[in-house]
Amino acid sequence: MTADPDPFYSEANMKRLRKAIADVEAGRAKLAEHELLEVKDD
Repeated sequence: MTADPDPFYSEANMKRLRKAIADVEAGRAKLAEHELLEVKDD
């Protein structure tokens, strides 16, 4: 059995995530909390 690779773990996405982490750790970016939204099924 085979499956397509998960795009979350693509090298391009991992590179972007590593840069975002570095930016937060260096103080160049800040994280912000937000409220979670619920989606109601009809």
